[in-house]
Amino acid sequence: MNRLDRRRREKELKKRQKGMLDYPVLLNKFVENLKANRASIPEVIYKKIASDKNYHALHMFGSAAFKFQNYDLAVKLFEKATALEPSNSSYCNDLGLALFNKNQNERAGEFLTKALDLDDTNFHAHINLANLRKLQGDLSGALESLEKAFSLNPTYENIHIIRGEVFLELGEAHAALQSLDRALKLAPANPWALSLKSIALQLIDDIDEFEELMNFSAFICTRKMEIPKGFKTLEGFNSRLGNYIETHRMLTKEPPHISTRKGSQTLGNILEDKNHLIEVMKEQIEEAVEYYIGKLPKTLEHEFFSSIPSAFRLEGWGVQLERQGYQEPHIHRGAWLSGVYYVSLGQIVGKDDSQGWIEFGRGPAQYYLNNDQPSSYLLCPEEGTFVLFPSYFWHRTIPFEKNQNRISFAFDVVGR
Repeated sequence: MNRLDRRRREKELKKRQKGMLDYPVLLNKFVENLKANRASIPEVIYKKIASDKNYHALHMFGSAAFKFQNYDLAVKLFEKATALEPSNSSYCNDLGLALFNKNQNERAGEFLTKALDLDDTNFHAHINLANLRKLQGDLSGALESLEKAFSLNPTYENIHIIRGEVFLELGEAHAALQSLDRALKLAPANPWALSLKSIALQLIDDIDEFEELMNFSAFICTRKMEIPKGFKTLEGFNSRLGNYIETHRMLTKEPPHISTRKGSQTLGNILEDKNHLIEVMKEQIEEAVEYYIGKLPKTLEHEFFSSIPSAFRLEGWGVQLERQGYQEPHIHRGAWLSGVYYVSLGQIVGKDDSQGWIEFGRGPAQYYLNNDQPSSYLLCPEEGTFVLFPSYFWHRTIPFEKNQNRISFAFDVVGR
């Protein structure tokens, strides 16, 4: 190679290097803006990496978008990665799961099935297909998928929990209880398992154990917020916080697989917003959690105490309910303690009836096949007040008729 050819080659190499994407830097920027709920920069980065046709990077960025509940962007990224690498079972599974979270269940099933056609040992695809089949009412198909998952990983507690859910829907409460107890041996104090166990105990009329597990009087706590520093009144703070939630960019109407009905909820962790109101709210939540732990009865033996986290992080979101809005019965699977702060109730809540109240203990309707009446506990919310409770407690909002918005700030305490 002569000197002229060498120089030409060096020029071409430098040109190619100049056009190469710095993926670590891009990923940090991508995640930073997902955290801050900024849509424009993640979309720009998506277009850059999509044009580069790097399927590994597309999948990695899609996983980041999925983590921050940006399912639209996650699907785009996973679709590109899967198109470039169609024989990758993990990519097909992740695309199927993202589509499932967008309620595109038919396409989700296609990709989850393809993932297993490519690799029948894809444990996560079996679990995801079981959940999809259960949602579609194919309970025998769900059990079949769970059996395959069990053969691959018998110590994974979620297999037994999902099986417990299926048995409850089949009206087999004793079988459900056996599955859930197996899960709790593998993962003591698992909130998801405890919540389903509370339903099974009611259905087999084991009221004593139910009341011990769901000790409403001991574990539900209310606390009035003090006027935050820098604000003249609590009403002034609540007004600004309510406006912040109602105008938040990530406020989404009835997000898929979330309990809000006839209302909206912010996606992502609003407590990571760089905003003074949110910083104040985070401090207030931390004080409320400390207050709650200090009030717990020290002499009571209970699964809930065995899982008190030595260190934790907070996750939060805003909820806006419209007339006839409500939250379906739900729990918070990944947390130890949950809570809600009532920002704005207007004339929605009154003492004469339970409209707009919060109810604990009643699970989803599909588990009560024989018109069983579950034990429950009703609480009348008040503006400027926290309500804190174990994350495995089923809770829902009673619908209301007033033509006003009911605004609240929900949060989870998650062990590190």
